[in-house]
Amino acid sequence: MRVRLATAEEVKEVVSSPDLLPMLVEDGFSGDFEPDMNQVWLLFEDDEDIIGIFNFTHITSICFEMHPMIYKKYRLKYARQCMDWAFMFFLETDKNKIIVQIPSDRPELVNFAKHHGFIEEGINRDSVMKEGKIMNIIQLGITKSEIASRKAA
Repeated sequence: MRVRLATAEEVKEVVSSPDLLPMLVEDGFSGDFEPDMNQVWLLFEDDEDIIGIFNFTHITSICFEMHPMIYKKYRLKYARQCMDWAFMFFLETDKNKIIVQIPSDRPELVNFAKHHGFIEEGINRDSVMKEGKIMNIIQLGITKSEIASRKAA
């Protein structure tokens, strides 16, 4: 597996795919996705195939919000490796924390995040509309020291 910074075209291709876009947007989204290239976009590849992309958005001077996006056909094989690479990238930055925000209709993603050391920090109630239903967003976070201690164990 290779990891590199993605181009704007690659980001748009991956995020706009029918496999990923419906999970990423709320009801009412229309139009084209335009990536903000001031954010960090890590592209994961295997041979000539794109596995997925992780987005790191600067939330504060010491915090990233991470959006992992892996094509369905690669999730079982590569999800853990992608998360490990994302953590390695993060440990080399000047940030102290990563947060993820997961809609409440995706408990498997909450469990995946917890398995990788993220701690549930709160619920943003009734804050997203998916398939005509209002639902909560669960926020989880992990600090640099928590990642480092997991790697040392």
